[in-house]
Amino acid sequence: MTTIPPHPFDPSLYLPWGKFGRLVGEGNTAGKERQWMGDGRDVFLPLHRHMLDVAAVFLELMQLPTQRCLLEGAAGTPLTDGQISRLAFLVALHDIGKVNSGFQFKIFPPAPAMPAPTGHVRQGWEMLSGAPETGFYLEHPCLTKILYDWCDKTTFEDEGPDSIDSLLLAVINHHGYCNVGERGSVRSNHQDHHPYSSYSPGEAFNQLFDQLHQAFPEAFEPTCPPLPYSTELQHHLNGLTSLADQVGSREADFPVKRTNLEPVAALADSRKRARQALVKLGLDVSPWRLPPSAPMEEAALFGWPGHAAASDMQQLTAQVTERVAVLESETGSGKTEAALMLFMRLFAEGKVDGLYFAIPTRAAASSLHRRVQEACKRLFRKDTILAVPGYVRFGQHEVSEHLPGFEVRWDDDPPNHEERWAAENARHFLAYPLAVGTIDQAMMGAMHVKWSHMRASALARSLLVVDEVHASDVYMTEIGRRLVQAHVKRGGHALLMSATLGAAARAEWLGTSPATTAQEREGVPYPCLTTLDSQGHERHVAFKASERQPPKQVTLQLSDIIKQPDAVAAMALEGARQGLRVLIIRNTVSAAQATFEALEAQDPKNTVPTLEVNGVHTLHHSRFSPEDRKSLDGAVEGLLGKHVPQLSQGCIVMGTQTLEQSLDIDADLLITDLCPVDVLLQRLGRLHRHQRRRPEAAQQARCLVLSPGEIIPKDTTMLAYGLGLTESGGVYRDLRMLEATRRLIQEKPLWTIPQDNRMLVERGTDPETLQALQKALAQAQGPDWNDRSHLLEGKQMAEGLAGQSACVERAKPYGQTAGPLMDGHFRTRLGLNSLTVTFSRPVPGPLGNAVHSLTIPQHMARKIFSNQEDDEGAWPDQNVDAEEVSTGTGQEKQLHFNLHGWHIIYDRTGVHMTSHQEA
Repeated sequence: MTTIPPHPFDPSLYLPWGKFGRLVGEGNTAGKERQWMGDGRDVFLPLHRHMLDVAAVFLELMQLPTQRCLLEGAAGTPLTDGQISRLAFLVALHDIGKVNSGFQFKIFPPAPAMPAPTGHVRQGWEMLSGAPETGFYLEHPCLTKILYDWCDKTTFEDEGPDSIDSLLLAVINHHGYCNVGERGSVRSNHQDHHPYSSYSPGEAFNQLFDQLHQAFPEAFEPTCPPLPYSTELQHHLNGLTSLADQVGSREADFPVKRTNLEPVAALADSRKRARQALVKLGLDVSPWRLPPSAPMEEAALFGWPGHAAASDMQQLTAQVTERVAVLESETGSGKTEAALMLFMRLFAEGKVDGLYFAIPTRAAASSLHRRVQEACKRLFRKDTILAVPGYVRFGQHEVSEHLPGFEVRWDDDPPNHEERWAAENARHFLAYPLAVGTIDQAMMGAMHVKWSHMRASALARSLLVVDEVHASDVYMTEIGRRLVQAHVKRGGHALLMSATLGAAARAEWLGTSPATTAQEREGVPYPCLTTLDSQGHERHVAFKASERQPPKQVTLQLSDIIKQPDAVAAMALEGARQGLRVLIIRNTVSAAQATFEALEAQDPKNTVPTLEVNGVHTLHHSRFSPEDRKSLDGAVEGLLGKHVPQLSQGCIVMGTQTLEQSLDIDADLLITDLCPVDVLLQRLGRLHRHQRRRPEAAQQARCLVLSPGEIIPKDTTMLAYGLGLTESGGVYRDLRMLEATRRLIQEKPLWTIPQDNRMLVERGTDPETLQALQKALAQAQGPDWNDRSHLLEGKQMAEGLAGQSACVERAKPYGQTAGPLMDGHFRTRLGLNSLTVTFSRPVPGPLGNAVHSLTIPQHMARKIFSNQEDDEGAWPDQNVDAEEVSTGTGQEKQLHFNLHGWHIIYDRTGVHMTSHQEA
């Protein structure tokens, strides 16, 4: 028998350790990279103390009424304190795998026969599942009692070990994803579980269970009811365990160097620290609910003039008692304020602990964040997170520098920025009580991505507001509706908002059956609030239109010049020279850039004001840096914003769909490409949006709709203007919707908004109506309409199935739903897989801002990596040395750099790309 020499470090003094650090000054610091030095500054936190820290966070979360209610909702039954104690015991087991020798000795210098360094998640499951070579762990009577006595005997007979296995898997897999599953499914080096030197994993395992048994005596009371069998409970517990571990591993609150305490006293100490941490991080909002000295009126909260009262729509929305509702009201009618009023009421009643405002785009989220921040600052004196990766913002403050070890430096360099913890890491965004971000962040709580369960469990306590739900495609809708329905089933609250939602889409989001006749669909009032009755049927409540936004009539005119940028520019100049504020929305960036060039050619001296940033004339679309997008939003609102006084002359603002969402702007004349009617109504919301003095030529709201004339399915030239289906997807893919919109304008060129909205949306988007139109077009013009429609339907079916497969099936036991982890390749939106280029240091950009990074759109990235694209269509982010970036000056200031044989140009009109030969 080989004799293993003793390790020079005496493990009996410190092992098993849970956290390791080095003393620095008066404090200590922990980290994965640090190694034991043996100089007296090494600090160890015993493993059982860390396990109790995490269990303590879970227990203190369960002291919060909202969190307890959500857990019981997931369990499907009320839970006793004893059952909560049992779940806390299981949560404590999350790091049991750390007792293995490979993990315990990995921080020490190599020594003869020392086990190879290893992890602890798989090893923990091996211990608890009785895998070969580790079965001796199961001999502990405490574990045996858990395996056979804590679950419902009937359930155990039906489900077998799965009844407790899934709960154990839920706590073991606490690093953001499920990497171990069924019994016997994993194997690590069995030497990990064998003694080394004077350290025995088996003895450490038994000692840990003895310590945990002492800390949780209530869990082992014979009168305690068994734990219920609920797959939703398993998934929710996994998310809570991950969240508790993230909090319980914060060294600022749970330092590595602590006084030794017996298990009961240690748990009490951990719970005290957990209470303080939850308040500090915003996970416990009970201090926020202290009643103010006087109720704040809506006018003061939202900055309304005088003592303006809330509209009928806002008051009805604020009183919704059902867990899910759909609010349909025209653009600019105050839906954002209605959502905030509902949140205020639910928060005051203790039914929610937070708010997440989910918006379709980054730019729209950034714009809306300012409005929500102002209201929440007045109400709570607290800041709101902007939950958009790359836009790290907490209130008005932004991260100025990213430091090693996931640390950051804020622009105001506060002495204590711990309350900004959730803003500093995207995985924590949803854990903060007040956040505005993209729908993608919430969708990741439903998908097979890392930290999915933690995101979902963190979001569960918040009112989830999904704005502009009509803007989701088939893939996003499939994921989004699953997210909302799971959120509500778990006990959460959700409000879905849209100016233009068809009956079929509304039924899909709510999980109901749509109306069967056109008369029924068009008979639903507009604007209205939809909830579900006790039978799960839609219930519609009509409300009066806001007095602050009376009905408006819009004259629409089709103009067959969509392919003529010179003619479009001439129309805009004519309107601006009559004193009109002209808004141009093109469907594609290339069309917008071509129109911008034509405008400058026809007005070389810039006699008509256009969009301008730092003295540079430009346009508004998605191919600008984050820094420039922020400036562009401000410049747009500076010309067309609500509070901008009447200009002495007209102006022109040009861009793409980025202008139609969440920007509070008001134009006198709208020029827009043909698009589906629901999108057109969204764009019309930027026309005569507010009551204000207007030039004589703008007394009647007018919209010029740029059309190709007759829509021919095989006409590929329309693709450049966003009309039709491309290989990668397309902008507005359904030609039937476009033809339906064109006919609606021809048949009824005067629209009254909002009275006509319901009729327009149903006739322009309803699937049955579109099928009938397709049949008529095929009979009149030939089978191309059928061929194109069948191609689209096949693509949409595939996208729907892709959305289903992207989601976690929470009806299945945890551990059986792992699926392939999508991190690195996951997409919350199909066809939008772009490439990020980061500069080694900020470089001066074409609009006068320092540029840190650029986003290269998918169609350009595909060319750059034509020989390197992987199966998922993903590309590695690129770093570019700032020294290799050249710049120009003035209006022609440009950034130039090379990327894999291509020349990238970033100028005042956005990102462009040419080959080296062309450059």
